Amino acid sequence: MQRSGLLKLLASALISIVLLFMFNSCTSMKPPSSAAGSVVEWEKACPHEVLSRLTMEQNKVRSMTAVFSISLDPPPKGRPSHLNGIIFFDRRHDGPVVRIKGLGLFGYLLFDLVQEKDSIKIYIPSRNTLFRGKINNGKETGYILGDMTSLMFIDFSKAYVKDGATLSYKNDMVILPLATGELMLGRKDALLREWHRGKQVVLYDRYEQKKGEPPIPTLISVITDGGAQRAVCSLSQVCLNYSMENVFDLSVYKARFVKDLSDLDI
Repeated sequence: MQRSGLLKLLASALISIVLLFMFNSCTSMKPPSSAAGSVVEWEKACPHEVLSRLTMEQNKVRSMTAVFSISLDPPPKGRPSHLNGIIFFDRRHDGPVVRIKGLGLFGYLLFDLVQEKDSIKIYIPSRNTLFRGKINNGKETGYILGDMTSLMFIDFSKAYVKDGATLSYKNDMVILPLATGELMLGRKDALLREWHRGKQVVLYDRYEQKKGEPPIPTLISVITDGGAQRAVCSLSQVCLNYSMENVFDLSVYKARFVKDLSDLDI
């Protein structure tokens, strides 16, 4: 992977997590109840209505913080296969902003990263250096994390249904056809369970929610080439929709050096 590929791609990997399936409380979460019957009258629904429903749930989230753990199997050659940390997100009117704090053993800070649109800043405490520049959404590498945003997390506002498409059913799943694959939702709970696109299958699991609020999958897996590659993202301690004032300011570090992002090689 070229230059600072891992850190830049982790930003792309995690930024869309918070665009999906979030709820509006920082209080304790409970598993969704298994109510009798379906929450959606599928026989009367059309694909566009189902997609609109997913988009509405997505738009309820304005800000978010969570502990994350992301891992790759098999491990990329010469690169870390696992990362823990904390993610902060703010959905602003001119586009989302994300902060990722990568943590090592005993909470040791490995890096602190802020991404806004295609601009990125990374503070590396071991070098007392702030790197900044532009990213290319991971297109400079075929590493599985590089396309994590589009593989793992769907921005429903950009998704669309094929003309003339209809819902179909498979066992306990409802299949929603998109122009770029298909979504599979639980027939009874209407929760997103799988996304199929080309050679990738994304699995959404471990839903937790507070009664009456939108659910969130806290375990998300990407399976590529029939299991040849697997990426897993786990979320915990999720807290949403509170003030993010000054959260994305890295000037507090008083970096001794400021360099171009192209100089970072990790």
